[in-house]
Amino acid sequence: MRYFFLTFQTETYHSIKQTYKFATYRFMVARLGNRWAVQAVLDDHVNAFRGSPTGERYFSWSSSYSHVFGDCATEQAFLSRFADHVSGSDIININMTEMTTHQRKYLLSADGFPYYDRLLDRLYYTSTSGRVDRLISSIREMHRDRVRKDTSGLTENLYVVSRGGNRIYGALEYQRAMQTYADLGKLVREAIRDDDASEVEDFFIDGYVIEHYFRPRQTYDSINDALSAKRVDFEVVYCDCGHFERDGNAHDVRNDTWCDSCFRDDAVYVEDVSEYWPRDDAYWSERDDAYYSYDRDDDDNDADPDSLMEYSTNVLDHLSKDLSITSSPHGEFLMGIEFEMITNGRVSQAVSDVRNELGDNYCVCKYDGSLEGGGLEIVTAPRGLPEHIRRFKGWTVHSDYRAWDRKCCGMHIHIDSHAFTQMTLGKFIMFINDRNNMEFVRKIAGRHPERDEQARSYAAAEDQEVLVNPSKAVKGKSYERYRMVNLQNLSTRESRRLGFGTRFDEGRYDTVELRIFRASLKKERLLAQIEFTHAAVMFCRVASWRELNQSNFLKWLKGSAVGLYPHLSDWYGVRRRVSPCLTGKQSTCQDQPEPVTEGD
Repeated sequence: MRYFFLTFQTETYHSIKQTYKFATYRFMVARLGNRWAVQAVLDDHVNAFRGSPTGERYFSWSSSYSHVFGDCATEQAFLSRFADHVSGSDIININMTEMTTHQRKYLLSADGFPYYDRLLDRLYYTSTSGRVDRLISSIREMHRDRVRKDTSGLTENLYVVSRGGNRIYGALEYQRAMQTYADLGKLVREAIRDDDASEVEDFFIDGYVIEHYFRPRQTYDSINDALSAKRVDFEVVYCDCGHFERDGNAHDVRNDTWCDSCFRDDAVYVEDVSEYWPRDDAYWSERDDAYYSYDRDDDDNDADPDSLMEYSTNVLDHLSKDLSITSSPHGEFLMGIEFEMITNGRVSQAVSDVRNELGDNYCVCKYDGSLEGGGLEIVTAPRGLPEHIRRFKGWTVHSDYRAWDRKCCGMHIHIDSHAFTQMTLGKFIMFINDRNNMEFVRKIAGRHPERDEQARSYAAAEDQEVLVNPSKAVKGKSYERYRMVNLQNLSTRESRRLGFGTRFDEGRYDTVELRIFRASLKKERLLAQIEFTHAAVMFCRVASWRELNQSNFLKWLKGSAVGLYPHLSDWYGVRRRVSPCLTGKQSTCQDQPEPVTEGD
């Protein structure tokens, strides 16, 4: 007899994400002459067979699927018959390989024998030859005797009373569970001795062993308590989705904690509440191509640009971008501005006033659930830097308006992603996120995640470990939205062009969003922030990645760009023949970040 593993994939079209989702399934195959027996491998065991590929996730086709195909003289004939038999799915990439020596040994062990026994069972009951029947029976008995010998001395079932509750183990399962408990206890003792729980963390993250043999919650709590008592860091969390995850990789999903895998598979961003929710809890809007907390498609109200518009409103449905500018990695580029503020008066009056002042062909005002009562968000069309400066410079700010002192308002600037090469974007991520630039960035932005809770919630920094060079900054970039630099608006094409593969592939606007700014109605800061965004891109185009710091930025600004960014130059005082770090409007602007006290 010969033994094989057979795998195939199915593809399912995801109508919401408009992408194809693939799943891989695995089967065992036994061949005896022209007869082929097939048995599905359960999802709990697909990767248990030694020699199976690593890093690929398998799914179980059906726990009860088994079948025999007769009169198949060749592998190709069998595969063709098999594909026809499961033709209810869109099957692609069928592949069959003969089992390795290690895999056959596992198949004939006590763990793998149930699969082997079922394969022989199918061959036996579909055989029409007495000689073949006897051959199959002798093979089965030989291996059954071997399994009995391996597990001799164990009762059929063992009823175990444990701290976490009662549980029934099978004979072999009990033997392996006791060994696993011993292995885990050894790892915990070594972790306490070495003050290093990394191997215990790996044990939990592997997942299968814990979930199969233990009561996960009770086991986790006991070990976490033991390590905490010895002050050993244990950076694993037991998530509400029922899985273990490393602390830094867990996600908040509607007040629950989810592992990274479940988050990627089933969490969706809900636009009107600015949170991630389980997919089944949210409503998909075909009209707006986004998720909401309510059935938005039942709302028949037409959008009116002269009133406060919904958060999901696409500004390009009402305003046009500047067609005279074609964004490119070596030339000029478009930007769009989102400015949050609060009015002490009527919101409708503020909307009318803002559009009259800034221009009804330049901006709309939208609702933003993250703001308190009286809040609105000014959203501009994609335009060039000179127009943005001209519009906001000419804006007469009403005395009812507040932004800086409310501590909940931010300004986000969207940069056309076509302004970047992969190298420039990598340097841009490094420049903005580098901890060494923290005070420099905080002075212009008004906040920083290392110092200010508002920024930490809405504009978190990247892990410093990935900022060693532009390439690693791109490869290690977080896919989360609430980052200093957000890339979730990239389309699949732009995501691939910029070196991210398909990590960012659900966007429609192709923008790089800079989220660092605390909103200010003081013109000296507001105009300097807008110019800083443009200048940071231009600086990263020409600077070496080893020069991405304050001193080199100011040297570049004073030497070759001072005339291009007059408000930013005034902010830093680089138009005067004095030290730029000690003068300029950054020192005299009334809107200043709160001083950092000891312990912050």
